[in-house]
Amino acid sequence: MTRNPVRRSARRLRYAALAVSLPDAVRALMIDGAFEAIAILEDGVIVWTNEAFCALFGVPREAVVGRSPLEFAAPEDHARIAAAVRSGSTEPYEATGLRADGSRFRGELRGRSVTVADGAYRITSIRDLTERVAMEEDLRRSEARYRELFDAAADGLLVMDLQALPTQTNRRLCDMLGRTREEILAMRPEEAIADLDIKPMRLDRLEHRKSYVVERELFHADGRRVAVEVNLTAIGGGEVLAVIRDVRERREAEAQAAALRDRLQQAQSLAALGRLAGGVAHDFNNLLTVILAAADHLQRSDTGRPHVDGIVTAATRAAELTGHLLTFSQTRPRPAQRIDAAAQVADLVPLMRRLLGDEHPLELTIEATPLLLVADPGQLTQVLMNLVLNAREAMPGGGAIRVVLGADADRLRIEVRDEGVGIDDAVREHLFEPFFTTKQASGNSGLGLSTVYGIVASLGGEITVDSDPSGSCFTVRLSLAPSAPDDEPPKGEPGRALRVLLVEDEPAVRRAVGRMLVACGHSTLEAGGVAEALALIDGGAEFDVLLSDVVMPDGTGVTLAERVGADRTVLMSGYPKSYVSDRQDLKLLAKPFTVVELLQALAEAVD
Repeated sequence: MTRNPVRRSARRLRYAALAVSLPDAVRALMIDGAFEAIAILEDGVIVWTNEAFCALFGVPREAVVGRSPLEFAAPEDHARIAAAVRSGSTEPYEATGLRADGSRFRGELRGRSVTVADGAYRITSIRDLTERVAMEEDLRRSEARYRELFDAAADGLLVMDLQALPTQTNRRLCDMLGRTREEILAMRPEEAIADLDIKPMRLDRLEHRKSYVVERELFHADGRRVAVEVNLTAIGGGEVLAVIRDVRERREAEAQAAALRDRLQQAQSLAALGRLAGGVAHDFNNLLTVILAAADHLQRSDTGRPHVDGIVTAATRAAELTGHLLTFSQTRPRPAQRIDAAAQVADLVPLMRRLLGDEHPLELTIEATPLLLVADPGQLTQVLMNLVLNAREAMPGGGAIRVVLGADADRLRIEVRDEGVGIDDAVREHLFEPFFTTKQASGNSGLGLSTVYGIVASLGGEITVDSDPSGSCFTVRLSLAPSAPDDEPPKGEPGRALRVLLVEDEPAVRRAVGRMLVACGHSTLEAGGVAEALALIDGGAEFDVLLSDVVMPDGTGVTLAERVGADRTVLMSGYPKSYVSDRQDLKLLAKPFTVVELLQALAEAVD
């Protein structure tokens, strides 16, 4: 139905006149409520508003009077507003308001019906809830975020009141206990945590303390116990937060770290033992050099020759023993060279038998000779020694160890077999890992098999393990070296008499080597150290070749070789070359040596 504009205008004039004639009580009510938006309705139409109403909706008063209040509300709230107006309810309710610019806001409406002399009116106040709604939304998001963080925490969380009754828990604690949230909230803490005595904690006083930390065990639903750390902290509001951390991984890591420290100490002890063995062997080699030199001098006469031969044999065997010690103690590989693996392993048998003892007899089978290999002799020794010692560890009650050397086509095969109980699959997966050992109590460092694996891999070979309840067999395969029939034979003596600058800090060794040289027709200039030798060189001393010890109190023979030239130098040492220098152009004569070996070295230096 179309409204008559004349009637509508007349009605507005009547309402305006009515506003002027409102009783003073009504005017007073509007003034008192001026901090809120207020509208006065008659017959469901707005007849008066205050300034707060106009400001809230963004309209002037003259544009409001005569309009229905529903025009200022969202359509979804029309029914609620109309019902409140019809019923005369004074209960507050919420509705969505529409501003003149089209924006919306949430408001709280409250109305009251009044009757005055000239008619009945409804006074409605509107409170803007925008800030409250925003605060409530922020609080809701904050609580949701808190719940999300609380539930996603890596540690178990349990909130308790001051009577130790749980009020909240998170998903992690449910997983740790194997229980639902409802089950945990129905339990007392001591029912979930072993030996947790709440009373001494004095929860009522905990608010004044920072924290209380204990290590306990959780009772899992399946009967297991889980090691945890419980940290109790007051969080205000009469509540206490228990942070429950699973410490099993930490304890395992600490145990592993302690084991690694122990093994590192064992490895360092082995390294120190190796250095000690090297030092002892070096000094012993100096003594053997003197013995062999004296024996060689006596051999040149027929008198007492049988006894001298015994001295030479014993000294040679002692030299072989110190050679094994040096090989076993070296930490750096020596340059690869052609070696006969069969001969080298056969030489190691006496040393290995002494290490193994009578309870572990060693049987060696060599299927073919020679078995030529290009490798560092020390590395081959380490491989065999570690495999043999590993076989001994597999048989604490004793048993035979069998070593077999053979050739498969162009591959060297080394087998080391024991009579132990075998190796299960779980252990086999970790056999070659550093520090892995199944003999913790024996002090085994766990480095033996990983060392073997590293050496074999560096030589381009492979190592395999076969095992059953009757024992285990480790098989190493390395490439054989091709035969070299055109190898040059070793040189003999120098073709002429030489003037030799002999540098040696041990007087007995210097005298013995000097006698060797003079007895063979050569002359010597002797120096007791690097400084004395440099003085002779700088003073213009004439000589054909430098024969120098390596390690001396005031320097090294390498320094002298750099002054004289590597092509005129022979170094001699009780240490292997890997201890001495990485330079490949330096000739090293290993102590102890015979006259023949000395003369061959000098011939190579000058010819």
